[in-house]
Amino acid sequence: MMVCHWTGIHWNGEEKGFKVFQEVVRRLHARFDNLIWMKLSELSRYWAARELTTIELRPGRINFEAPFSCPALTVRFPNPETKALTWKTGTQQIALKRAPSIRHLQPGTYLPDGKNSLACFDLVKGPQALHST
Repeated sequence: MMVCHWTGIHWNGEEKGFKVFQEVVRRLHARFDNLIWMKLSELSRYWAARELTTIELRPGRINFEAPFSCPALTVRFPNPETKALTWKTGTQQIALKRAPSIRHLQPGTYLPDGKNSLACFDLVKGPQALHST
């Protein structure tokens, strides 16, 4: 996580801090190709959803009870032989697609990862479930 203060970025109208920030971003992108940029409000929502959502691991499925929505939530769970995953919420049912690599993991995708699997989906408020086959 990176935090910048407006006064340091703008610095007397010369934007010296902004030029430094741009160089930091350039160097990060040169080294990493899997960065996710979020505003503080998005990061806060993600971590609050992570902490406050009730998760129940059951045979063949994982139940979620979320107090609010959270886009692009990613979960890791024990499931070494995942062939397919389906995300069910209310009357909606979405078949998750297999991502070719972790760098391609985005909402609506999953990835087997050794003895575990990763799934990324848009968490909605209320009950929902991730079903595996």
